[in-house]
Amino acid sequence: MVLRARSGLEAFNELRSALFATVSQSSCRALARRSFQHLHSLDASYLLSSKPGALNVVVNRATKSLTQVLNMLLFNVMPIAVECAMALGVMATLAGPGCALAAFNTLLAYVAFTTWFSNHRREIMKRANRAEEDASAVFYDSLANCEIVKYFQGEAHEIRRYDTALARYEAEQVSVLHSLAKLNFGQSVIVVSSFTSILALTSLRVLSGQLPAGSHKVESCCF
Repeated sequence: MVLRARSGLEAFNELRSALFATVSQSSCRALARRSFQHLHSLDASYLLSSKPGALNVVVNRATKSLTQVLNMLLFNVMPIAVECAMALGVMATLAGPGCALAAFNTLLAYVAFTTWFSNHRREIMKRANRAEEDASAVFYDSLANCEIVKYFQGEAHEIRRYDTALARYEAEQVSVLHSLAKLNFGQSVIVVSSFTSILALTSLRVLSGQLPAGSHKVESCCF
């Protein structure tokens, strides 16, 4: 029975991935085509002054981000929203409105903190993206002009220039990872505080005689 359930789950997961692959790749192709069309609609002076490597990184990042956003909305945000609504309803029925309200306030605090801190991280990620674009621009431009580099024996200079760009990108990526660690820690604090408050509310109801000790309602509220 367990094997059948496991096999069915894996089959549905793979089917979901197969169906989503068509949608996501079609969307990525459309976005890449529109970006390419937009670039060709710009003035020639802008294109000549821009670095092809940096533009290529921007377009590739946009297409990858589109896939991630679609995947998150369809398979993470929407299912979690439905599960949370059902869980709050069950919690309010079994454990009382106090526990449900505490859980709902936790969701609000979680979303508010994540939104606020993500806005703070956006500036850090922008700097990291610019550093990545600059490093890619140096890489592409150096190889595109390899004949000139070799003619003037500028290989060592190009290596130093690329390593400088990589060092800047490395520092910005460290900042991104540090900010992500702070975000995860803040979210963990909110979740742990929620569990503690719900446990305290349940304990008070047990002490007041509203819930008997060892009741399935207590277990449902706490876990």
